Formats: sequence, structure tokens, C-alpha cells
Amino acid sequence: MSTSSTSAQASSSSISVPGGNALILDGILSQVMGSLVGGAFLIGFALALGANNFQIGLLAALPPLGQLMQIPAVFLIRKVGKRKPVVLGFTALSRLVWLAIAAIPLVSIDAGSFSAVAVLVLLTSGLGTVGGMAWVSWMRDLIPQQIMGRFFSRRMVFTNSVALVASVAAGWLVDQLAQDGRVPPEGYSLLFAAGAVLGVIGVLVLAKVPEPPSPEQDESSLMETLKGLAEPLRDSNFRSLMTFSLAWTFVITFAAPFYVVYMLERIGLPLFQVIIISAVGQGVSVLFVQFWGAMSDRFSNKSVLGAAGLILVIAIFGWTFTTLPERYFFTLPLLFILHAAMGLAMGGIALASGNISMKLSPMGRAEAYLAVLGMVNAIAAFFSPLIAGILASFFATKELALNFSWRDTDAGSVLAIPTFNLRGLDFLFLITFILGLYALHRLAFVNEEGSVDERVVLEELREEIADSVRSIASFSAMRQVITFSLSGVSSVSRTLRDRARQQ
Repeated sequence: MSTSSTSAQASSSSISVPGGNALILDGILSQVMGSLVGGAFLIGFALALGANNFQIGLLAALPPLGQLMQIPAVFLIRKVGKRKPVVLGFTALSRLVWLAIAAIPLVSIDAGSFSAVAVLVLLTSGLGTVGGMAWVSWMRDLIPQQIMGRFFSRRMVFTNSVALVASVAAGWLVDQLAQDGRVPPEGYSLLFAAGAVLGVIGVLVLAKVPEPPSPEQDESSLMETLKGLAEPLRDSNFRSLMTFSLAWTFVITFAAPFYVVYMLERIGLPLFQVIIISAVGQGVSVLFVQFWGAMSDRFSNKSVLGAAGLILVIAIFGWTFTTLPERYFFTLPLLFILHAAMGLAMGGIALASGNISMKLSPMGRAEAYLAVLGMVNAIAAFFSPLIAGILASFFATKELALNFSWRDTDAGSVLAIPTFNLRGLDFLFLITFILGLYALHRLAFVNEEGSVDERVVLEELREEIADSVRSIASFSAMRQVITFSLSGVSSVSRTLRDRARQQ
């Protein structure tokens, strides 16, 4: 069965959700806000304030630290008895904090500016965590499991498409304010303020979504709530999910803040070019998110995570070849290819990781399961970029090179051809690749109904890409290159699985 027909069936199937349009509009506004206040813009803002590698890692570690609010969030949700008021109140406060962050460069730029940004980022993360925990529990009971993959994939298409356009436009805007190739901090303040306003409008839209009745809860005290949090630890399958999620979160947050640093500092690209390259990944993610949604409903979220995760770790390894040891003729094309592959993978990972955690959580008690899982992820996501920042500083002066050399003793000349070179942040990419292979190994221990070997999903993906290419171009060579690449990924998957079984 081709994926095209799968997509057609998905489109024809009913995926009506109460307040669905409001959920999509809020998602669009929230995603646009996230694009304006995070990613390359937040890293660029920190660099403009004079942040070093360790501070970049620290900035990336602070939002996960805010996840510690998940335990108090569970207690609050059960005390209030409704999730909607918690979502609206805490989410609005979280987004308003970005107005304070935007004002920092307008007040003064000194040694304490980065510290002020760090404190406020931690605050907005903590407030957002409370609202986010209530939102996930709300969605768990609102959206039927059998259409969850398709609904959220459709929502992601709209949200990511608009966010893509917004991020490119914002990149162009701040690039116009650049001085000597660098954007001043005040340029980023404009984006943060705009993001905060859009985020608050999103909260007003979300208020239109109905909340299903919450099940009766017996836990009326803090001790009873804490006892309820022990339930996920007694669930062997959920423990396996937590182990995988711990390893996987560590992987995807390890080098994440340093991709932008690498392109800006090591390769020397202007911010707008970095945004354009990143937009390629976002665009590919939009194109294939409905495919991943159909696959998660047809097979399982675990199958999607296996296939998308393998593509991601291979793409991360590819970053070590973007310099040899400096920028060369294939650097820019390779960056576009790698961002396309990472966007393809991250679309499936973002969809499946959220869905599998909701699916394996029991109805009516999802907040306890998700809080424990969130705490596990928060621990990994806090320490991961911190460790990466320390290692980035350590490897900043280190280099490992493998070259082919041709020496002519008569002429007294030596020709060295670089084949593999690691320097500075390249070591982080290699470490991330190795950790990613281990995380995928842990995924094998998670049980989810309908799971198939990731090679099945990769084959479906190869057919989907082949059909897409066939519909827009008649260049057979292009089709062969793309389909051959996916076949190669499938082959790598088979080899890794066979070795894991032998062990």
C-alpha cells in the first residue's frame, strides 16, 4: 500500500475535534512566538550580549530546569479540579515574561545583562511548564486516540508553515539592522516583544476550546498526590519509555544550541543565511508531518521514532564533514542537505514522542504519568547542554585529522588531502551520534501495539519521497539519488539491529 493512498484515507477520515479550529489557531500563534523568541534568535541574542560556550549551554539548560514545576503542577491541577483555568493563567504569564526580556537591552547592556536574561528564561519556562502540563492532560482526554496522530500532524502542518514564513521574515528584518555583520541586541528585542503579544493572543483563542469533565480524584493531599506519582514507576512498560526518553532527550539537547553557534562563528555565515538554511529543515518538516501522522496511526509511534531517529543521528554525524577543517566548496550544499534531513526526522520525532507518552498514559491519570516522564526528560535536558558547553570549551583547542599525503622528495613538496577532520564543536557532533545509536537501542524495549520494524516505515518513506519527486520532476537521476539514500538508511538500520540482537 502506498503512502499516497494512506494520506488520502487519512484526509477522508473524520478528524473533527471540539474546538479544533481554535486549537489550530492557538498552535499557529504559539509556534510563531516560539520561532521569534527561541532557536537561532535566542542564541544570537546571547552572543550579542557576549555569551561564551558555557553560557550558551547554560541558557539551553534553563528551560528544562523549569520542568521541575511539573510536580507542583500535578498537585495544583488536582486541587483546582479543572485544567483549562490553569492552562490559560500560567501560559499567559509565561508569555508576558518575554516583554521583560525584550526590555533588557533597552535598559542597559553590561555584565549583568546575561544573568537577567537567564533568570527570566527560567521564570518563563517554569510558568509555561505548569500550563503545559495541564494542556497535555486536557488534550489527552479531549482528542480520541485513534485520530490523535492525524489531528496533531494536521495542526503541525499549519503551525510550522506559518512559523516558517515568520522566521524567515524576522531573519530578514533583524539582518537589516546588522552592524559590521552582527545584529545588535535591540534588534532581537523587537522579535521578543512581537512574540509575546502573539502568544497572549493565542491564549485568548485557546479559551474557546471546551474542556471535558475531569474524572473524580481521590488524592486530596500533597502526600496522596505524591503517592500517585509512584504509579508510573510500577508500570514496567512506562519505565522502559522513561529510560528511552531519558537517553533520547539527552541526545537531541546535547549539541542543539551549538548548531547556530557553529554556523555563525565557525563557518562565518550571516544570521539571515542561517535562518534560511534552518527554514529548509522547517519546510521539509511541514511537507512530511502528515506522512508521519499517518504512519503513527497506521503502525505505531514507536515505529516512527525508530525510523525518524535513525535519520536524525546519521544527519548529525554528517555535520562533522561540513568543514575540512575550514569552510570549503561543499559546505553550504551539505548544510542544506543536513537541515533537510534533520527537519524530516524532527517532524516525526516531535509528533511521535508526544503521542506515545499520551498513548501509554491511562485515561484520567495522564498528568501523573506525564509529570514523571517530564521530570526524567528535564533532568536529561538540563545536564545535557551543560556538559556539552563544558566539552565545547575543552575541545575548542583540540583537533583530530586524518589525511592522505603525497610526498615528492625530489621536488621537496607534500600534498595533503583532508579526508576527516574534527575540531572544536565537531567533537560534540560525533559524541551526539554515538549517544543517539544507544538511545535507539533503548527504544527496542518499549512496547506499543502495532509496532513494526523501522525498515517498514523507511520503505514507506522512500516510496513517499519517490512519488513526490515523480509528481514534480521527471529527472530520473534525482529520484535515484534520493531513493538510494533512503535505501542506505534502511540498510544501516538492518545492520545496527542485527548487531544489537547478536549482543
